[in-house]
Amino acid sequence: MKDTRSGMDTRNIVTFHLGRRMTPDRSSRYLYEIESRVRNLPGVRSAGFTQLLPLQNWGWTSNSTDFRVRGTDVPTSPPYQIELRYVTPGYFDALGVRLQSGRSFTIADDSSAPPVIVINQALARRAFGDEHPIGKPTTRGTIAGVIEDVRQVHLDQPSRPEVYYPVAQNWSQVNELGMTLVVRTLGRPESVIDAVRSTIKQVDPNQAVFNVRTMERVVADSLADFTMYLRLIGLFAVIALVIALTGTYGVISYVAASRTREFAIRMALGADSGRVMRFVLRRSALLTALGVAIGVVVALAATPLLANLPVTIRPPSVQVMLPVAALVILAAIAASLAPARRAARADPIAVILRGS
Repeated sequence: MKDTRSGMDTRNIVTFHLGRRMTPDRSSRYLYEIESRVRNLPGVRSAGFTQLLPLQNWGWTSNSTDFRVRGTDVPTSPPYQIELRYVTPGYFDALGVRLQSGRSFTIADDSSAPPVIVINQALARRAFGDEHPIGKPTTRGTIAGVIEDVRQVHLDQPSRPEVYYPVAQNWSQVNELGMTLVVRTLGRPESVIDAVRSTIKQVDPNQAVFNVRTMERVVADSLADFTMYLRLIGLFAVIALVIALTGTYGVISYVAASRTREFAIRMALGADSGRVMRFVLRRSALLTALGVAIGVVVALAATPLLANLPVTIRPPSVQVMLPVAALVILAAIAASLAPARRAARADPIAVILRGS
């Protein structure tokens, strides 16, 4: 999961949620003033607002039938959902989202300017294919830029098509939920928390600031369910391995005990202890290999059930299953060493006399 490309750089970022309701006369001006002041603080590299922070598991959505180039017919292809995001000009830079083509938002994109939007690569591919989307006038605004895909819901789920709006042109969408300030720092993000709080209070003493977290903490919180399931799966795997080893030990011990007289006769006729030990270990390896083969078949047959889990898990592959199978076989053979040694060390005379 650490190697998953999220589309953002979460290092040296701290976030602040502002919960006060916005009004038309102060929404964008108020947010832009805070953004400008925070950006000029010592130790701050960039700052920007978003209504919905990535990995918060929800957001506004629209249907693809409402998104098309003006003057064209409604697409006949199956509709799909489009995520809607509302941000200020500094947001993409603050979150480390890379611009692929075109431009980002500026303070000139206000309520008096022509509506503009920024879309992500997923939407550009889905709606325009190989066409260059920059400058196309759509039903939701002229496309000003295309950004790299950002995983908004979970790191284990691919990015969805997205449309970004400047809040100055869509203040009504941000007046209820508040906004989250994203601050990228030059050093440790915790070092600027007090200064940012103070700056926000200078602009509005009545502004509530809460849920202050680093972006790395946001990512960690989003992985809480995944981590829990991973630990449970790991626990069950350990329990299953212990049960398998216990069963193997019991079976091999029984086989060795039931054939003790046979081993004693073999040794009395000249077979050495090493040959008897190898016989027991071979039997253990054969039974274990048979069990592993059955387990692999059952695992492959149960693969479709993984789709019902709350987290995305890749189907088992040969590269994963072979090392696991080898580990189980080696562990089972190790568990068989004790009964094999016991059979090899038996006194032939004592066993034969006891049996008679």
